[in-house]
Amino acid sequence: MDLHHTTFPDSGPADAHEALSAVVDYEQLASELLRALRGKRSQVAFSRRLGRRSNVAYAWESGRRFPTAAEAMRAAALVGFDVDQALTRFAKVHAPFFEGGDPREPATMAALLRALAASTPTTEIAKRAERSRFAVSRWLSGTAEPRLPDFLRMLQSTARGALTFIACFVQPTKLPSAKTQWQRQQAADAVVRAHPHFLLLLVGLGLTSYRELTRHEPGFLARELGLTLEEEESGLEAMAKAELIRWNGRRWAIDADAEVDLRRDPEMRDEMRRWITRRSADAIGKSDEGLFQWVALSCSEEELVELQREARALYERVRSIATTDGAERAVVFNLQLFPTRVG
Repeated sequence: MDLHHTTFPDSGPADAHEALSAVVDYEQLASELLRALRGKRSQVAFSRRLGRRSNVAYAWESGRRFPTAAEAMRAAALVGFDVDQALTRFAKVHAPFFEGGDPREPATMAALLRALAASTPTTEIAKRAERSRFAVSRWLSGTAEPRLPDFLRMLQSTARGALTFIACFVQPTKLPSAKTQWQRQQAADAVVRAHPHFLLLLVGLGLTSYRELTRHEPGFLARELGLTLEEEESGLEAMAKAELIRWNGRRWAIDADAEVDLRRDPEMRDEMRRWITRRSADAIGKSDEGLFQWVALSCSEEELVELQREARALYERVRSIATTDGAERAVVFNLQLFPTRVG
């Protein structure tokens, strides 16, 4: 179970990677997105603007065929969308180490998918995307281009970023297939702002000791997580109202369709980082099991880039250790690397 800058911890038969897939038809979602990109233009006018003699807009929106991700970006650019800015905005949230490029080029979109996939095994991505390992491997390598629906599947399966990507172009609430899930995500974001300790409560709900309780015991999570009883009660109440958790008759459980992503709102993300850092500072000297190591050093610009890569690799390795089976302890892994001169 992990919680940091990403979304929900795994919590049962369907995790957050699969949650959106369970409620969204990606072909329909892609058709709706293409319709929104067309705007007030007629399908014929849109097709002509793209330089097509046939009514390609009708084919796309009816689901008879779809453009590749790069073709969709070229179409968006031709009708006035700033696709470069959109890609930068998305990458800043989900792929900060992505080196960028022209989103209208297939190689750039393949590079983006590789950056999002990071160290996640191809077999795992293929399972989440419900596509063959062969197809996913070709999309990641750039030897084949995913259709727009498959590109959205890949965004969700690698970084839970399908709706965030769409939001870089149009408001997801305007797309019938995305409206409900986006509204739920917005409600979840509101919980984060008001109750940052919800992160620890989510981890606590995954502990074996809590799952084995005959019934929910007020104060149990507070004791396990170092929270006050008021923090436990207010956090659980807010999470229940936002449908992040559900009552199963005996205790609280994480809703399989729920999703929280701290990366979508930079201010919210940074405040959560500060909150975690304050929690870490408060823990110093209170436990023999705590590990608080640091080193101040000088380095070249090239070495700083290398340190950033190593830090990210370490973070990914730590995340890979987390498991939902036999979760006995709630811990926070707080990795920090920053230049002393900011700006």
